[in-house]
Amino acid sequence: MVVFVVIEAVIFDFDGVLVHSEPMHWASCNEIFNRYGFTLSEQEFLTLYRGSADCEFFPKVMAAKGVQIEDEVIQSLIKDKIMLYTGTIGEFSVIESLPNVDKFLEKASRFTEKIGICTACRRQELFSTLSKINGGKLTHYFKQIVTRDDVNAPKPAPDGYELAAYKLGVTPDKCLVIEDTPNGIKAAKLAGAYVIGITTNYNYFYLQEADRVIESFDEILDLDLSSI
Repeated sequence: MVVFVVIEAVIFDFDGVLVHSEPMHWASCNEIFNRYGFTLSEQEFLTLYRGSADCEFFPKVMAAKGVQIEDEVIQSLIKDKIMLYTGTIGEFSVIESLPNVDKFLEKASRFTEKIGICTACRRQELFSTLSKINGGKLTHYFKQIVTRDDVNAPKPAPDGYELAAYKLGVTPDKCLVIEDTPNGIKAAKLAGAYVIGITTNYNYFYLQEADRVIESFDEILDLDLSSI
């Protein structure tokens, strides 16, 4: 039996879904880690830690590298990383979105005004980047934005997606979520959403918990959003 899901809202993850900003996060983190005599390779960053909120990421990395550090110092490092990241973003006049994100957003906006973002990054990081994506031309699409600053528990906990759905005025089971990490997919599924995984940073094997996996937005430009 074919079961159709009625969609009333669309929620996007941010890094790796709307924009390929991971290299800038990686570089900013390594400026911090350089102080302690080590760096992470890009493969380590993407494979082991991609999708982790900073509050989990920094303690995990320090423990893995054998660096003993107090919680208050971790919080200071996170603030430093945010400043480094936003400083790097500030050097760009325009940052390109992932291919055809703009076309999919235009399509989605004709279907519903209930479009949001749910991200593990901090509000300061998100807005500094969003204002630069395609020259700021995507900003008006997003009616609600939930960041790590808005929830107690980061992904894979469902809190962010539950809050985003609430702010958009729908239940999570009426939401289409687009995610690129196992943690994000798990969070959205736990909330009850229909999830499309995109292989920006992980291959299909790691995203199988999603209801559908795509390689690019090209594959869903013709998607019927009324029932999927």
